[in-house]
Amino acid sequence: MAERLNAALPDGIDVIAVTEDAGGLPASRLTASEWQVILPGVSPDTAAPAVEKFLALEHAPVERLTNKGIRRMDARSAVVALDVDSVDTSGDTALRIVVRHTVPAVRPDDVLTALREVSDVAPAAPPLMTRLAQGSLGESGVVEP
Repeated sequence: MAERLNAALPDGIDVIAVTEDAGGLPASRLTASEWQVILPGVSPDTAAPAVEKFLALEHAPVERLTNKGIRRMDARSAVVALDVDSVDTSGDTALRIVVRHTVPAVRPDDVLTALREVSDVAPAAPPLMTRLAQGSLGESGVVEP
């Protein structure tokens, strides 16, 4: 299968591995996502206490307007891990967030809303959110299916 796919793909795009699917809907195997969120203008000294306050909460209710109206969700119950991951070269703080897939879905911006409600974390510009992984939640984090 890999050889057939590689023959059909353009140069520079190669199939590295092929595995047999166990069946079932692929989306049902996606139970968590890992995100990096860069907070422009937020120092680690500001972010770290906010993260601690958030993690100490039992619940962090947030609301989001969707096409079905206002949705209420608990951002804290969906968060498996939240860490001040690093500081980039401009001095902005990067957070690492592992979010369990829930209904309704809790997104990284919902976590940031909850952080703002428990502290004074306010990025100087819109945060940059990058999904690093999506898959099953394992002991070592999010494992690709």
